[in-house]
Amino acid sequence: MLKAFGSLALVGGLAGCAGGSGDEDSEPNATETTEATEATENAHTSETPAETDTPADEETETEADDEPSEGGGARVEFVHASPDAPDVVALVDGSAATKDLTFGDVGDAVDLEPGSHDVRIVEATDGDAVLFEEEVTLDGAEYTAVALGEVAEGASNPFAVEFLEDETGGLGDGESRLRIVHASPDAPAVDVTEDGGDVLFEDVSFGDAPDTELAADEYSLEVRRATSGNDGTVAETYDVDVSEPGAYTAFALGYLMPGGGGESFDLNVVRDDG
Repeated sequence: MLKAFGSLALVGGLAGCAGGSGDEDSEPNATETTEATEATENAHTSETPAETDTPADEETETEADDEPSEGGGARVEFVHASPDAPDVVALVDGSAATKDLTFGDVGDAVDLEPGSHDVRIVEATDGDAVLFEEEVTLDGAEYTAVALGEVAEGASNPFAVEFLEDETGGLGDGESRLRIVHASPDAPAVDVTEDGGDVLFEDVSFGDAPDTELAADEYSLEVRRATSGNDGTVAETYDVDVSEPGAYTAFALGYLMPGGGGESFDLNVVRDDG
């Protein structure tokens, strides 16, 4: 089952705020691309990522469920936040770790052993089309793996996957934790303030993912172009509900200036510990 983002109320327009990495991936060899194609085909036909063709002793590496990871293992949720990328499938060590992910989707949690893993993102309809591949080292923690940036050639923010460690504990009574992930490739750096109140986040640039603790409540958050005094013109105002104590992530997605039917800017929230 894919998690659905919660949509937030939006007021105003960011069109006037539009702003304007990593090593090149080596081309996969024939064996790698065949494995990716087979794993992608399995993702289309299997009911859950755990049912892909993996040896019995490796089954737990791609098993998805809603219970917390036990025994110090790693747990990963993949998020498709690239506005110009097609539907994708995430592969871990050659096996499908997600079903097809459309822009905005959050995949089911995948339990993995701590250590080094080969992570690949491929097009859902073509396992040979590798958009990202990297060896990633994971600790015994929970992660959100955000696929962000653009696949277009020459993009200023090229397609990549950021592994963000989730902090879901350590909250006091009546507290929530809010993390904001700046995944809008054409948005400038921003400050986020409470309506008439405190500065919650400042100078958040593309790819940044700061968090803050706050009283569990409903908030009206102002998104401003970043300035040294956190007093830039308010471009957008969003109503955010974190009244149930817990950990949340707000994803700033899409294009400020979509053009040509591109994905439009939005702020969507998902609970990290739910």
